[in-house]
Amino acid sequence: MSPAAVAAARKRHHNAQQALRNASVTINGVVLPVALTRGPVRPVPKEDGSGWEKLETITVRVPKSVLLAPPGKRSVLVYAGVDYLITSIGGQSPGEIAWRLQAERRSPSAA
Repeated sequence: MSPAAVAAARKRHHNAQQALRNASVTINGVVLPVALTRGPVRPVPKEDGSGWEKLETITVRVPKSVLLAPPGKRSVLVYAGVDYLITSIGGQSPGEIAWRLQAERRSPSAA
């Protein structure tokens, strides 16, 4: 496959993901269109070891044409009025057309 064909395939893939998982998030006060995937909410031990809490992970893909540089790790991403902490940033390769940001939120659990 030629580089142009790979780039076109990546663009088609991103457009399909955007159509299926269309959402918007706010990063640094800017509202961005993204393709969003929510992971399951699962119980995890609290960081201080004093019990359990719930952890929810979301993954968003933001086109590089919309967000020129990725936010830093531990930046806040707001989705549906809820704050998530960015824990992983992918898409640094020049061939990628979108940033892949993984973000988490922890909440108390009655467990």
